[in-house]
Amino acid sequence: MKNTKALKQSPLSIAESLCDYWSPRVIDQFEDCYIKVAKLKGSLTWHSHEFEDEVFFILKGYLELELKDEVIHLETGDSFVISAGVEHNPVAKEECLVMLIEKKATLHTGNISHPQSKSIEAQLKPIVNRTTESFCSIPSNVKLNIKIADAKN
Repeated sequence: MKNTKALKQSPLSIAESLCDYWSPRVIDQFEDCYIKVAKLKGSLTWHSHEFEDEVFFILKGYLELELKDEVIHLETGDSFVISAGVEHNPVAKEECLVMLIEKKATLHTGNISHPQSKSIEAQLKPIVNRTTESFCSIPSNVKLNIKIADAKN
């Protein structure tokens, strides 16, 4: 049995400590997936992930996921799965904190080059905690207990 540790901070408090909008940061991993947190405000860009699903879990706030034919409205506690290949644009009119679950190969904005696109390497950098100005890098062996709701169809 593997030895695991609990996060010293909740995903919400880690997301609150982020300084930049649209800059997801990896806080944990399992199998072939990363668990990330991000602080969002405004609009990202229309994009899709050709081969990977993407799970959005709203930690705090309100997010609109614009799809081709509809807008999905998510608030604190809601989750939604964007299926592989579905074009989408996340929009946060006010600050919103999210947790994302994605395959490790998932590119931030798919094959779209955008000024806000972040490389996987950038997403793996240690997180600087604004309140303590210390680095709060999360060890790779840390595991979270996460329940994922079914995608809304």
